[in-house]
Amino acid sequence: MRRISVIQPDRRRGVSIARITAPGIFIGLMLLMSSCIRPNDTPPTATPGGPIMVTPPVIVTQTTPGVVIANPSNNLIRMEAFVQSYGAQPIPGSTRIWAETTYLQDLIVGIAFQNQSGLNCIGVGIGNHDGGQNSTGAVNLINVFNGGYHCVSTTTDLGVAGQWLVTDSRGTPLIIFAGQTFTPNAQSIVLLFPDGTEYRTPLTSSSFILLDDSLNFPSEVSIRDATDIELGRIAIPVSPQG
Repeated sequence: MRRISVIQPDRRRGVSIARITAPGIFIGLMLLMSSCIRPNDTPPTATPGGPIMVTPPVIVTQTTPGVVIANPSNNLIRMEAFVQSYGAQPIPGSTRIWAETTYLQDLIVGIAFQNQSGLNCIGVGIGNHDGGQNSTGAVNLINVFNGGYHCVSTTTDLGVAGQWLVTDSRGTPLIIFAGQTFTPNAQSIVLLFPDGTEYRTPLTSSSFILLDDSLNFPSEVSIRDATDIELGRIAIPVSPQG
């Protein structure tokens, strides 16, 4: 699997020349000129990399929508507080966890909820964990340091999806793709990229979550049935919360 290559800017501010010789002056001038070239002056471009399957995400039904449970897990409490800190307003009792999966030393959690307008939303978060288990049998989430949420535009949307450019606890850039479909016959989805490339993944409980170590952002999600017939498409915006 290809990995992202991070180019570090040249931070030299000058050149020290011990001996003044003709070749030394020439080399010194070349180095001085090269120090004026700043890689971060150009916009980021797509780099080698690709989707990373997290195997497998733990799909759980932490709560039933509309029902408040007495002892929600740490993961649900912290994720709900996280999306609320970004302005989300879940209807009380509508939040449920649909994915809990570890990635290296981090934990990724996906939640679903309805906002005050009755629209379906998803939220994802990546955070630290202590290794212990919570009431769902998944690893305890200590804090969420990156992620976000996204909601559908209307109650008739075929699904909801989002993509968030985040960093993990090592500071490595990572894209989280996540979504849910509301189409009964949906079996898989295909991420459609602007350059024409595609990436297919099956649905688990009508949901998907993928990681990507490149800077390639798909523009749409194609929803497919068991015979690979397209049932419809949903947009997959780059969510600003990430």
